[in-house]
Amino acid sequence: MERLLLKGEAINRWLGKVAAAAVLLIAGLQFVIVLARYMFGFNVIWLQDMVTYGHAAIFMLGAATTFASGGHVRIDILYNRWSKEQQARVDFYGALLLLLPFCLLMLWLAVPYVVESWQNLEGSFQTMGLQFVYLLKSLLIIFPASLMVQGMLLAFRAYRVMESVSESTSGSSSEQGY
Repeated sequence: MERLLLKGEAINRWLGKVAAAAVLLIAGLQFVIVLARYMFGFNVIWLQDMVTYGHAAIFMLGAATTFASGGHVRIDILYNRWSKEQQARVDFYGALLLLLPFCLLMLWLAVPYVVESWQNLEGSFQTMGLQFVYLLKSLLIIFPASLMVQGMLLAFRAYRVMESVSESTSGSSSEQGY
């Protein structure tokens, strides 16, 4: 199980690199769009669509990598003051009771929506827009799947911490009479 989760984490790291590359792509595309509009007086709708797709890729593909590195915004009023065991409990139960159900719900809601988009090869409503909306909507499956893998790995690692703490205290607790 751990080996499978570690492979999933490696895929998540790769997705994070794709998201990072999308940042550079968006910056370059936006520069070209501004030049085309204000210097040459024409709009390139498919380039604007690419910027939108890139923004989606940054957030949807980079979420699991950001989560793994602890880069999400947290309110650590108490968490940083707690022991490693208490932090592990919060991580374990937070992943199992909050993150994983959210990911499963999102997958349950997104899969039919994405499948329909693929069946119709859904494209842009704009005449000159990109005709790959079905690819964009596929991110609605990749996002929760990658977060779910990362959440399961977090829960697994937190469980190991809780287990190691309980093993180390079980030897000393018998001496103390608990």
